[in-house]
Amino acid sequence: VTLKKVGTFSLIYRGTLQLPPAQLTIYTAFLRLKTRPCKLNTRDYCNECSTCFVPLLAMIEQPFIEAMTDDYQLIYGGDLLKREELLDKWLIKLDNNNLRQQISKINKIIKEGLNDDTLQPFYVITSNRKYGGTRYGVRVEKGKIAIE
Repeated sequence: VTLKKVGTFSLIYRGTLQLPPAQLTIYTAFLRLKTRPCKLNTRDYCNECSTCFVPLLAMIEQPFIEAMTDDYQLIYGGDLLKREELLDKWLIKLDNNNLRQQISKINKIIKEGLNDDTLQPFYVITSNRKYGGTRYGVRVEKGKIAIE
């Protein structure tokens, strides 16, 4: 996956998909989680590991929203006003339900754009239902992610 500031991202196998800026910001956040150092240092590859997945509650906390709006600012060429507008909006309105809706829209665009059932599970935002809380993330290998 290659993310670019202009509101598009490329999937490794071919083509470019276009996401609206707010959705691209959310997808970027999931990819950034994937590229962080792994909690399980014993693994060279992610395979079926989901330790980097997070509950939606973590994503709607202020520090996480601020990090996402930094990416939103980059999408708009460094426009601080755009960042502040989204930050004000999300601090008030972004909740689990809104985030789930955005994830569904992102996944729909990815599924329609990929047209390959074997690759879709790696690129869509998936949930891992665990006792005590569902966690969300992407399954693509972290070595195949580039954020520009």
